[in-house]
Amino acid sequence: MSHLRTSGPRLTCLVLLALLLITDVSHAGQDLWTPIPYPDADIDYFHDIVATQDNLYGLVIEVDRTMRLFRRPHSGGDWAEIEVPGNPISVSVAGDGDSHLVATTREKKAWYSSDSGTSWIDRSNGLPEDGYLLLSLVFDSGWVYVAVYRASNHRHGIARSSDFGATWQFDPWCEDCLLNPIQQLETNGDPRYLWAAGNNGFFGAEMRRSTNWGATWDQVDVPFSLEEVPIDLVVDPVFLDNTYMLLPEPFLRFEGEESVDYTYPPFGTDANMNLAAPTWDPGTIYSSGQWSGGLVAVARSANFGYGEWEIVREGIPQEYPPHPYPNYWKNHLEPHPTEPRMYLAAFGMGLFARDFTVGPSAAPEQILVPGPLRFGAVLPNPTSGAVDLSLQVDIAGTVRLDVLDAQGRRLGNTRFLRAEPGECLLDSWASEALNSLPDGVYFLRASSSGAETVRRVCLVR
Repeated sequence: MSHLRTSGPRLTCLVLLALLLITDVSHAGQDLWTPIPYPDADIDYFHDIVATQDNLYGLVIEVDRTMRLFRRPHSGGDWAEIEVPGNPISVSVAGDGDSHLVATTREKKAWYSSDSGTSWIDRSNGLPEDGYLLLSLVFDSGWVYVAVYRASNHRHGIARSSDFGATWQFDPWCEDCLLNPIQQLETNGDPRYLWAAGNNGFFGAEMRRSTNWGATWDQVDVPFSLEEVPIDLVVDPVFLDNTYMLLPEPFLRFEGEESVDYTYPPFGTDANMNLAAPTWDPGTIYSSGQWSGGLVAVARSANFGYGEWEIVREGIPQEYPPHPYPNYWKNHLEPHPTEPRMYLAAFGMGLFARDFTVGPSAAPEQILVPGPLRFGAVLPNPTSGAVDLSLQVDIAGTVRLDVLDAQGRRLGNTRFLRAEPGECLLDSWASEALNSLPDGVYFLRASSSGAETVRRVCLVR
């Protein structure tokens, strides 16, 4: 999905580790979670929701088990159906104007659209014909990843493509696996970096990551028991060394390959839940969950999960009749990619939106403008790949780093960092980004709320 979430390149820079802990406040008389009308369909529940810059996508399951895809602008208005061939079970969106869509279907097909879902091309050729295609990720650079379940001989693995599914390479993870080891597939927004988690059928929870477009995968140690299956996995989009995994118990955060136990979200270990780590509230993890009796709540923990869990919605009111099996499917909590807005598809309750700039429990203003930005010289230049690069920051704040081609197009190497005043060394990020590119002229850019600095670099090997 446009999920569009153990680590990318390390930025040799001091980051702000002390984030504000937020005091609990009463929500009496105020319900800031606004109901959103359902699409015009006989909906049983939302299978998934995806928020892009301009739109909210809803993948719904109707009472007769038909699956349909709808889109609605964040600004409001009616839902519009996007007709996908077959019954879509996974949809991923990328590109300006949501131009690129990839959908996998119950019919074991993968479909690609380059015109925001107006027309579709069958991109199943090269995928295992007998495998179920469960999860997908698409990037505007052309990379597509699909998690394949139970191909011949019970194989499971990742199929990857660099040309929007025109050609595929399938890399099986194991033979004769009894259960599906790939139940979560996440990214930090860069097609090189992938995280996958699931249950391998023998040793419980399993997590792997790739830093080279899925060509090879490294095992990440996970404390587990035979009963544990990952409920959700999310990669922090700002602090890239942090990956969060929700297990039946405990809740974990990974710093690189080291895992840390956390207090469990306050919903009880049998509640259906999922996680969110929004860019607009750096270092804070959000979780939805279900109280006994079915009411859905939302909580968050600041300071990278070290903070106490704070309830920011005590119970979503029922907009629709309660589902007969409220704990059978999980809720979906989806942040807007840049604006302080959150969506919740509460299973059996309805669909809701919350603006986190107003009201009780508003998200703190933590993305600061660091003032003027100044790159040092890129050395050497021309370079064969490895460079020295520094960034001068006057005020602590969040900075975005991009690599652009000669035409000014972003190349998918975006990083965010929280910088303290002074000099920040970016050698690792710049060198790794350039080493992944062919020879040519590129631009390295740092930006934050209108302030930016750019350096031209010539790559010659």
